[in-house]
Amino acid sequence: MKYSVKMATHSYGKWKVPEDFRAGEEVLIAFSRKNGHAYLIAGKYEVHGHFIFKKTFSRGFCELSCEPLLYIRFKNITGEDLILIENYIESHEGVRESSCINYCLITLFNSLGIRINSQKKNIVNLEDCLLNILHSGASRNEREQEVEVYKTLPWSILQIVNHFNLLEKRFSLTHICSRFLGKILFYLRPEHRAYYREVNYIDTSYLVRRLGER
Repeated sequence: MKYSVKMATHSYGKWKVPEDFRAGEEVLIAFSRKNGHAYLIAGKYEVHGHFIFKKTFSRGFCELSCEPLLYIRFKNITGEDLILIENYIESHEGVRESSCINYCLITLFNSLGIRINSQKKNIVNLEDCLLNILHSGASRNEREQEVEVYKTLPWSILQIVNHFNLLEKRFSLTHICSRFLGKILFYLRPEHRAYYREVNYIDTSYLVRRLGER
């Protein structure tokens, strides 16, 4: 695999972070251990997308922000990058998306040109997101984007994937309905069309099988 999952060992309030973590200067996709929810940390903001039935909302990122089980950290983010993504978040406050992960991916792409590399398979949950990033990494405007993946508990990748898959089953019907309605947004919003034109998808099922053999 291209990347591995590292253990975060330093503390920032409720968070476990790497030693070089810079609060207010990071861009991350984080996944909550409690309910499998994906949310975006971008500069001064903590942003939560939802199923289409609820509006996106943002609040300030701080030591008391939601603690993740796992997060993807995008490296080499400049001050200009932070301004771009923060401005995008502010201008799209209250937008509706088909899912929390979809909000994160579309925001990263439309503000910074960052996308997770994949080949013709939609990224709809943590399993898709994690296995694609570990296998293929990420890109930014057609160039490689350095990433780091951290966990906050000493679990294996297979344990993490299984944990989130079990959580997601509770919302499976809602997710299906939300994705169906979200397809309408694809035709109405130029930023959705731009994202899906650029995204490539990959079949991750064989990666799960390989993880189970370890």
